[in-house]
Amino acid sequence: MYVTGALMLRFFMHSCLAYAGIRRWRDLGTLIERYWAGTVDAPTLAQVKEAIETYDHQTKATVTRRRQVWTQLRAGFLLIIGVILILIIFEASVLPGWDQASIFMTLGALGYLAFEVTNFLKYPKITKPKKLVRTAPVVTGAEASL
Repeated sequence: MYVTGALMLRFFMHSCLAYAGIRRWRDLGTLIERYWAGTVDAPTLAQVKEAIETYDHQTKATVTRRRQVWTQLRAGFLLIIGVILILIIFEASVLPGWDQASIFMTLGALGYLAFEVTNFLKYPKITKPKKLVRTAPVVTGAEASL
């Protein structure tokens, strides 16, 4: 059970990283297409170059870490992680007592959890820049009601 939980945690963290990368490229593509189309809210060439410098060359994310995590949880990991947590809680509740092996497995799992979360939080390529270059179009009143 602990190995399954560790693998699911690893898959979850990697899916958050992948989401940040996919979202970055989708937002940059949208920005460039808006520039080419010359729409009303089209960015200038300087804004496009600034966005490319920020999100491509510095490999920054267009979404916050909180949004990355919540999006991936809603994409299905909430159910998977919830089932694993229920099984671990059930296993811990039916154990007759905590022997040395159970304590070491639990401490190892908590240590691995701390390791993965720390790596995710310190990963520099998915940080959102302080000064955000707007890449997505602004939704106005008529479009917001759809």
